[in-house]
Amino acid sequence: MNNSEVYLKIMQPLIPNLYQYQIKIIQNKTNQLIINKSRQTGISYLVACLALLKASGEGKTELIISPSLRQSKHMMDYIYHFMNKLREKISDFDMNIKEETKTSFIFNNGGSLHSLPNSANTIRGFKADDIYIDEFAHFTNNTDREIIEAITPSLTRGGNIYYISTPFGSQNLFYDYWHNKDMKRILINWKDCPDFKPETIEQIKQTLGEDAFQQEYNNQFLSDIEGQEFPFELIQRCIDPELEYNDLEKRRHISAERISAESRI
Repeated sequence: MNNSEVYLKIMQPLIPNLYQYQIKIIQNKTNQLIINKSRQTGISYLVACLALLKASGEGKTELIISPSLRQSKHMMDYIYHFMNKLREKISDFDMNIKEETKTSFIFNNGGSLHSLPNSANTIRGFKADDIYIDEFAHFTNNTDREIIEAITPSLTRGGNIYYISTPFGSQNLFYDYWHNKDMKRILINWKDCPDFKPETIEQIKQTLGEDAFQQEYNNQFLSDIEGQEFPFELIQRCIDPELEYNDLEKRRHISAERISAESRI
């Protein structure tokens, strides 16, 4: 049984009914993978679980980089969630945590898991077996290039990297990498996720407007739109990644767990 089969077996009780695109990510064997995803398709959720299993089970060093401190804390919430699920599903389960901070776990087997915000100075020289850059297109103001420069040593030593994002304009490395045909790519459209219902999508489209919907859910890269008063790239530079937002993906998983728990009462 290879490692991906082991992960799939362990994940089944943690993430019931894994989607085909999630399985493809788990089974990936290339050292660089770029994922163009629709919103709310469960990829950040999957990454938290996969990184935890690799660090705690195999002794690997796993690094998750998010656009902001808030989002890196959000990823840590997912990791805690899966730790609790493992304890719930496996009797006498022990994570064998040697050291714990607000941003990382060090395990007795030598593995470690780190969830850090977008800061080249913090990440520079960091040697990891797997690096997951979450919402890479949202690393604005040239910080995407700074991060790539900072993690290049890990790549040259044989590390794996996952570039994950919803599109966000064309003036960023995620756009460039997605259009590099030499790189392994996975496209995840909202239609690939069974959670989405047509009526829900119609409501989202009406709320966002057609252009934003095409980018957020249909994997389209929007640049300057004809007739716009302000260019999209100018608006992009003004967005604060620390702004709070309603995390529908997290709410959906929490609701599903609550329903499951109530059904057992």
